[in-house]
Amino acid sequence: MKRLFLLLAAIVIANISIISQNADVYTITKKDATIEYSTMYGNRLMGYLSFTVSDVINNDNDFKVKVLCKSLNKKKKPMKTLIGPKEGVFFFDTVKDSVFYLTHDIGMVIGGKNRHGYLLKIPNNLKVGDMIEGGTLNFEYEFMGIIKRNELRYSDFKVIEEVDLSTEAGVIKCLKVTGNVSGEYQDVKVNDNQTWYIAPGIGIVRQELSYMGEKRPIVVEICSISGL
Repeated sequence: MKRLFLLLAAIVIANISIISQNADVYTITKKDATIEYSTMYGNRLMGYLSFTVSDVINNDNDFKVKVLCKSLNKKKKPMKTLIGPKEGVFFFDTVKDSVFYLTHDIGMVIGGKNRHGYLLKIPNNLKVGDMIEGGTLNFEYEFMGIIKRNELRYSDFKVIEEVDLSTEAGVIKCLKVTGNVSGEYQDVKVNDNQTWYIAPGIGIVRQELSYMGEKRPIVVEICSISGL
């Protein structure tokens, strides 16, 4: 009986450790958790994005989070886009040695083929003043038989302040991060200073970008959270 108790206690402690560790990572890591984002272009609602964790694969200090991404219309009905079919597309978030490798930009570059590279290497326990190491992301989109090759470089990302951000999903304590994205996206030259708001256990809460020009910025922001 004592051995059984110790074994159960060890399992509980291990699970608490995993949950605690994952909660510090700047992405969703809880199975079946769902986050929805609204996408605004200028002052116009374009639609929604839905992210649901379908699986978490643990391997000692490293783990992968399998996420289903769906593009939704204004009525929150699944629709086919460049991101993928109505059923959505899967991608993996990777964490190695408490560092989260961000491989998708919710504002513009989810999906695509032949993806390699990463946007940012985001460590746990960020604080104001910290720099976040950027990378290069390469991917392709195919439209009407024409392949568009894209390369985006992320640099000079820095935590500039801690804020309580009011969203449709409630007030979320975030780190405000600014940086630069340059390269080529859909045959358009990009050199964009961006502002992101990120939170542990959630990831990107709000993203402000102006790939299509500063007069009509794109703003992607959380509108609902469930299962956390």
